[in-house]
Amino acid sequence: MWTKHERIAAQARAFKENREYILPLILDDTEIPGILSTVGYLDIREDSIDYIVEMLKKKLRGIDEHFV
Repeated sequence: MWTKHERIAAQARAFKENREYILPLILDDTEIPGILSTVGYLDIREDSIDYIVEMLKKKLRGIDEHFV
């Protein structure tokens, strides 16, 4: 229940601020209700851990810059 609430809040924020905010990470083939197929993601089965870490750092820097 809580993770569903967090997902909805994050999607609302991304829509309200009209910018990328969510960086989904796929771990397996589980479908997540509410995440459209048009949403980009990283896939731990296909992307290296180093690449995922770099993308996460980039995302977090962007969030920090947005609030400065």
